[in-house]
Amino acid sequence: TALEPLLATEWKASEDGKSYTFTLREGVKFHDGTDFNAEAVCANFERWFNWTGLNQNENITYYYGKLFRGFKTGKTGGIYAGCDATSPTEVTVRLNSPFAAFVQAMTLPAFSMQSPTSMKEHDADNTTGTVDDTRFSTYATEHPTGTGPFTFDKWERDQAVTLKANPDYWGEKAKVETVIIRTISDPRARVQELEAGSIDGFD
Repeated sequence: TALEPLLATEWKASEDGKSYTFTLREGVKFHDGTDFNAEAVCANFERWFNWTGLNQNENITYYYGKLFRGFKTGKTGGIYAGCDATSPTEVTVRLNSPFAAFVQAMTLPAFSMQSPTSMKEHDADNTTGTVDDTRFSTYATEHPTGTGPFTFDKWERDQAVTLKANPDYWGEKAKVETVIIRTISDPRARVQELEAGSIDGFD
C-alpha cells in the first residue's frame, strides 16, 4: 500500500493532472501552537519555490529540486505554479505540468510541513555563509517545528538528537517520553552497544 499524507484526510487531482486539492485534518497544531491550516501549507510551498542562492544547492534542497525541477529564480522555474488556500481546511496546489507521483512525494520527510511562525522567528532561510552553514541553520539545529508525535529537544552535533513526546499530538500519543537517536558510525560499536543494552536498536 502506498504512503499517504497524514495531514490530509482526502485529496483529488484535476482531470488534466495539473492541480491537487487537499482536505486538511482539523484541529492540528504545530509544536509552537500555530494552527496547521491551508495558509500554512501554502507558506511552505511558497518558501520552497522562492529559495534563492545557496538554498538552491542540491546538497540542501535535493528532493525539491529533483521533483519540482526548479525554483522561481534560477535556470528553470520548475513545475510549481501556485497554491490557493480556499478555506482553512482546503488547499489547492497548482502545477505547470502533470506530476503523477505528487501525492506520494508529499510523504517524503523533505516535504514535512513546518510552522511559518517559527520559521520566521528563527530566520529559517538565512543563506549567509557556506553550504554547511545554510544546511545547518539555527532553525534547523535548534528550532525545527513540525506537527508530529515528538518535539525537538536538542541536537548534539555528531552525537545525538533528543526528542520529547508531544502531549498535544493529534493522533496516537507516543508510548515513550524521550527518544534519543545516537550517531554511532562504527558498525561493530553499534552491535556492542546493543549487546550491552545501552541502545534499544539500530539502523
